[in-house]
Amino acid sequence: MNFLGAAIAMSIFAILTPSFAGTQTVLPSDVEIRKILAECLGENEKAVGIVVRVIDPQGRRIISYGHRNGGDARPLDGDTVFEIASVTKVFTALLLADMVEKNEVALSDPASKYLPAAAIKLPERNGHLITLLDLATHTSGLPFMPANTPPFNDPTAAKYSIGDLKHYLAGYQLTRDIGTEWDYSNLGYWALSEALAARTGKEIENLIRTRVLAPLKMADTDFELSAKMKSNLAPGDDSALQPAPAASTIPIYSIMPAGGGLYSTANDLLTFLSQCMGYEPSPLAPAMNVALSNRRPVQPGNE
Repeated sequence: MNFLGAAIAMSIFAILTPSFAGTQTVLPSDVEIRKILAECLGENEKAVGIVVRVIDPQGRRIISYGHRNGGDARPLDGDTVFEIASVTKVFTALLLADMVEKNEVALSDPASKYLPAAAIKLPERNGHLITLLDLATHTSGLPFMPANTPPFNDPTAAKYSIGDLKHYLAGYQLTRDIGTEWDYSNLGYWALSEALAARTGKEIENLIRTRVLAPLKMADTDFELSAKMKSNLAPGDDSALQPAPAASTIPIYSIMPAGGGLYSTANDLLTFLSQCMGYEPSPLAPAMNVALSNRRPVQPGNE
């Protein structure tokens, strides 16, 4: 498992040709993709929508279907802005890779080397410390979320603070050896982002903006909505197709932006994929090579 791949979770923004697979892939036509989207949305097409960007050696194309929401009939396009949730972790992982490439940190470094000991204490097990690689590949043994988080609809949820998060982490006991088993962890990526921020003395949002998004020319990708982005926003819905709050407004998620706080567009994400896949040059190509190197075994089904 590479830690760029390990960061991706539960969001589909493009269909791409796996040039690394050594086989020729025939991509579906626009008509075929539109048919798939129509079947996915069904009678909900006036309330929700999907944007698909396709990239292969011949170029790019876009197919969209549905609407931004029930009150906005504008068609979706490559500049429509979405919350990209946990795909944010891809860019946090790339920041780590860039810092490794520039010899600012090493993947084998214990995260505690950079975290202020008086403020953040990571658990240990059998004499082993959690490393930056463990956090980046979701093999640290840390849980998905802290167990002391109130339900979203609980009035006390609004009071959940970074102090509560640190208190939970300080008392957590690992249930398996570090580095041995993959288990998706938002808490792990929060700890990773805190270590990278502490190493540089800069806020994690600004680090990702200046060292990842700006070099990649992803002008419509950010933790905060510009006026242009806000005008193109497609707000999210819950499973009942009711308006859902933005992640930045949910207390537990608002304090871990590097794990899921970015907004982006299909055009920006395809620019990123094009550089990752070598279709166009990238100033972060060395860091991408670091991030795409397999470093941990993966359980069947998680490839």
